[in-house]
Amino acid sequence: LKGGVTVHAWSDGAASAVGAASMPSGNSVSPETSPTAEGPRLSTGPPLSRKSTMLLDLSKNSMGCLGQKNPIRVFAIKVVFSKWFDRFVLTLIFFNCVFLAIDSKEPDFATTIRGKMVSGSENIFLVLFCGEMMFKIVALGFVWDRNSYLSDNWNRLDFVVVILGVVAALNLGNFSAIRTVRVLRPLRSINGFSGMRKLVECLLKSIPLLGDVLVLVSFLFFILGLIGVQMFSGLMDRRCATLDNPLDGCEQCGMNLNGSAAVFEGCAAECALPDIPRWSVDDDQLCGGPRDSVYPGRGTIRAAGYNCPVGAYCVKTDSPNFGITNFDNILSAWLTIFQCISLEGWTDVMYWVQDAVSPFTWVYFCTMIVLGSFFAINLALAVLYVSFVSERTEDDGEKEVEGENENESEEVFQAARLAEMYSMIEDAAVANAPAIGTPAVAGTGSSPILPVADLSARKPWIQEGYANVHDWVKAKGGEIEDVVMEDGIPTVLVPNAQKRFQRMCRALAISQRFSNLTMFLIIFNTVLMASEYYGMPKSQIAAYEIINYVVTVYFTLECIIKIIGLKPRGYVQDSFNIFDGTVVVISLIELAAADSGGSLSVLRSCRLLRILKLARSWPQLRKIISTILQTIPSMSSLAGMLMLFIFIFSLLGMQMFGYEFIFCDSYEVDGSKPTCPPGVSSANCPKRRDCYAPCTAAQVDGWITFGSGASGPCVDYRSAPTDGPTYLARLGESDQPRHNFDDIFWSFITIFQVLTGENWNEVMYDGMRTQGSPACVYFLLLVIIGNYIVLNLFLAILLDNFSDMDDDPAEVEEAAAAKLKEEEEAAKKKEEDAAERKQKAHELGVSGSIDYDSRGRAIKPGPVGFARVQAPLKWLVQHKTFDNIIIVLILISSGLLAIDGPTVDPESTMAEVLGILDTIFVVIFTVEAALKITALGPKKYITNSWNMLDFGIVIIGLISSMISAFASGTGGMGALRSLRAFRALRPLRVAARSEGMKVVVSALFQAVPAIGNVALVCILFYLIFGILGLNLFMGKMHRCMDVGGGDVIYPFALGLDETVATREWCKAGTHLVGCLATSKAVFYSAGGEAGWDWVKTNDTSTVINADYNREEMYGGEWKVTASEATAAVLRTTGVEQAEMKLRYGWLASAFHAPKGSAENISVAGAFTSYCEPHFLETSWDLPEFYDFDNIGNSMLILFETATLEMWLGVMYHSVDAVGEGFHPRHNYNPAACVFYVIFIIIGAFFVMNLFVGVTIDKFNEMKEQAA
Repeated sequence: LKGGVTVHAWSDGAASAVGAASMPSGNSVSPETSPTAEGPRLSTGPPLSRKSTMLLDLSKNSMGCLGQKNPIRVFAIKVVFSKWFDRFVLTLIFFNCVFLAIDSKEPDFATTIRGKMVSGSENIFLVLFCGEMMFKIVALGFVWDRNSYLSDNWNRLDFVVVILGVVAALNLGNFSAIRTVRVLRPLRSINGFSGMRKLVECLLKSIPLLGDVLVLVSFLFFILGLIGVQMFSGLMDRRCATLDNPLDGCEQCGMNLNGSAAVFEGCAAECALPDIPRWSVDDDQLCGGPRDSVYPGRGTIRAAGYNCPVGAYCVKTDSPNFGITNFDNILSAWLTIFQCISLEGWTDVMYWVQDAVSPFTWVYFCTMIVLGSFFAINLALAVLYVSFVSERTEDDGEKEVEGENENESEEVFQAARLAEMYSMIEDAAVANAPAIGTPAVAGTGSSPILPVADLSARKPWIQEGYANVHDWVKAKGGEIEDVVMEDGIPTVLVPNAQKRFQRMCRALAISQRFSNLTMFLIIFNTVLMASEYYGMPKSQIAAYEIINYVVTVYFTLECIIKIIGLKPRGYVQDSFNIFDGTVVVISLIELAAADSGGSLSVLRSCRLLRILKLARSWPQLRKIISTILQTIPSMSSLAGMLMLFIFIFSLLGMQMFGYEFIFCDSYEVDGSKPTCPPGVSSANCPKRRDCYAPCTAAQVDGWITFGSGASGPCVDYRSAPTDGPTYLARLGESDQPRHNFDDIFWSFITIFQVLTGENWNEVMYDGMRTQGSPACVYFLLLVIIGNYIVLNLFLAILLDNFSDMDDDPAEVEEAAAAKLKEEEEAAKKKEEDAAERKQKAHELGVSGSIDYDSRGRAIKPGPVGFARVQAPLKWLVQHKTFDNIIIVLILISSGLLAIDGPTVDPESTMAEVLGILDTIFVVIFTVEAALKITALGPKKYITNSWNMLDFGIVIIGLISSMISAFASGTGGMGALRSLRAFRALRPLRVAARSEGMKVVVSALFQAVPAIGNVALVCILFYLIFGILGLNLFMGKMHRCMDVGGGDVIYPFALGLDETVATREWCKAGTHLVGCLATSKAVFYSAGGEAGWDWVKTNDTSTVINADYNREEMYGGEWKVTASEATAAVLRTTGVEQAEMKLRYGWLASAFHAPKGSAENISVAGAFTSYCEPHFLETSWDLPEFYDFDNIGNSMLILFETATLEMWLGVMYHSVDAVGEGFHPRHNYNPAACVFYVIFIIIGAFFVMNLFVGVTIDKFNEMKEQAA
């Protein structure tokens, strides 16, 4: 500042802060820099930063007692306004995030080393963040002044987090829940990145418009919610069920079909429901009737919804999805409507309501989807797109675009060098201009005029008699680039051998033939990799490996030649060269890893990325790849914000739902729950507790079989000998959903799943089951912020960059030239038409007589001959009323087509009437076409594509009607009769009569070429990921199936060790499953079901558990004996025994089985089973709908994944995949999730949305042309 006060730049460090903070108030300031209410204004130089403004406008006193010259405050200002302070705080936040990520809610986590580290670090971070807060409060002041600590929103957030952390650390009560607020601390990192901060500002600017959208959506929710409550309240909690305990003589009640409650055989009139009826409920079937209140009959009134089958009644249970999905109150209705509008599971809800209420409720749901999902929700995308484009427009002046240098041809290179040589000659001439020639005129910029002799001296090739400079340089043994200037005269320096070799490599590297050979090998290598399949012969595999070595050596040599020829600096100027060099290095590492048997052999998939080099010669591919690459910088900040968003919600999810998603639903036993029994140490129980069901003292030491088929041994558990007994039956491992928040990795995958929308509602249901209904708020915020705002901003950026693709100057110039040519042709055609009309008029005047009126004026002759007929027809077909009548007839015809269908009896009167009406409409439309052809003329008629569409539909209608009339009853005309299906095109004719529909349909058809280009690029990316899928999962998706039940076997449920479940064990065919004292076991059975025999030695007891109203069986024992063939396998020893165990898994018990049981059974060849034994028939099969065993199936499953439907099952199977010949193991390879996450980001979020961009761009273009 002028006037004696010095404020240093911020880069000067803390000293500048002190100087500014202690600025004396009495110093004079010049008018140009006079301070205002906003602080000093500098007349020159860059604007002050926010920190500078704050520093010049600090409060006089901090905390009411620390003035600006107080040493404590001066020190605090030095610290707070130092650039290293912010860096230290960001580093602190980073390490705090690391410790938050390794935190866990698993049982006994606090006693582990990792748990102790996390617990200790929390206090350290709390102290450091408290120190940061105190420094800022001392330096800035606390609350009252404009630049005080609490005037900043991020400081307010941090203040709340720190204070709540202090309250939790003081142990003043049960405040552990408020510690979850600390997960918001990573939000502060946004302030340290300008790109993320701008995106946040963009979102904040869009809040008013988003608020308008929110009001509209809220109004829609309010209306739909009220309608839903009024229509469906209390009607979604009934399901079909059969009575398991009818009274004696009432077993046939409910079996009558006539709808009456009269007495019939097997059901007495006095039959009634038991005092405590026990129903077997069909959980999947909601119903409207008959209600159980009409028992023993079925009532006389048929319900409007689904009527349960004979023998079943509609009984009251919970509403679907654990009582969550219903319209019983306005909040539940809103939650159900939100789920439907998200398009996830909405059809299930609609079908449930149709079954419970009426089939016509589809009107409510279709209206909800159209208004809510297709219209209101997509307004958020429009708002964000407008906000982002406006924000980007403001920043366009600050952006710099850097071009990419491609390898030039040798001719272009030599021409450039020649131009440089001539430039050097001119420079030398200018340098010597004062000594010779005529001086240049000052200010004109013209070159001096040299004498002819001097010019020839500076072109020695002319003096030496060469025709051009190339011949002269070649005769000297050099090239153009070897020409140097010595005393202003060109001279050739003969290159040495090393330089000649380098130039030879350069000529080879940039030659077109070498480039073509490289492209051929890239395509050949890609085709070769795509042709791999599971089960290839060893000779083919060996041949592929040899070709792989040869191709890798070629690309390595290519890379070396380019580096030598172009030199390292020139080589790295081309981004494709950097990309190719990286692929070469990865390929060499892959070969070394493959030779050593390492797991890095999967890197061979990186070789196929070379196919992207086709972009050099494929303009459409280059354009789309450039669009994606141009999008990446814009996306980097958004990606960072998205990752931060996912990270915060992952941490919050771990705090709320960690180790909570553990259920026992699959056993269908009321009262069962995951637990660690009394007397069993927590260390001996799995982290995700096993499922136990209560049992009684009479059932101890026996196997209980419940009505659902689940079974387990009843055991007396006691914490101490003096404690009371706890009787529990272990059912098996608990149900552990793949979507969970148990650690940071699976929490991240679960959040990503929710953002894709696939089965997000199931995650919400599990959260509400464990933490109550308020947990839905977490998932609603996750979907609204993540899916409808952040991901929509992602799409907005992509569409904005895609729209810039059409701004290529060459393409714009080409389009302008094409448009000019089109206009010239139109003008020429117009002149020709005018001349033709003039000629016709002249001929008419000559051949016809001219009449005169009473005043002697010539009367214009009217049309004669065919023109006399054509004129009124033209007036008719071009009249608006004629078009309206045709539109009405088309709509009526379309309605009749909708009525006609397979359910209409061909012999019925309705079918006959529909056929007659269809013939009438065909005749009418044929007459219409004939009138238009006559009125407009055939040539003019066929030039209109819409007329051709009409004519084609009419011709198809005529053919189908003729076939129906003359080939009725014949079977040989079935194929031709199928032409009648083309009548469905008839509604398209309406588009020809509506300008708005014309634009839409034309945009769709004209977008086909561009969509085709995008489709080819899409296939290219699918090919890349498809080959990667082959390398990762080929041959690994096979699994062992239960032939009888059709389900995948679960080894632990059979008492089978996972390592034994192999292809050989599964293909052994038949196995015996029995129950030992405390666990199940499975045995190899030689000869199928003849391999074992059993006899029941102890009867089974059946009791009714009054507490849970269920039937339980226990106490049975069976003596099981092996056949001689099976016993021979069991008694093998030594190497043979190890081989038998490996091949057949002849006996494998769960970890609960007593030691030595396997050896005892193998010796005796018999054992006692405490549950009824049964045979298990197994087969080694692939999944029915997906695998990665060839490129076709691989690309098909990737397409399904890109649609974001049903991809979770494939991903989880890939996670479980072990290797060829091994049954899947639960979460064997979690890293496989990364493959699907990356593919969805590229294949779904990027590539698939390019189709949207192409269509929107073409529609906007057509709309502008129509305007």
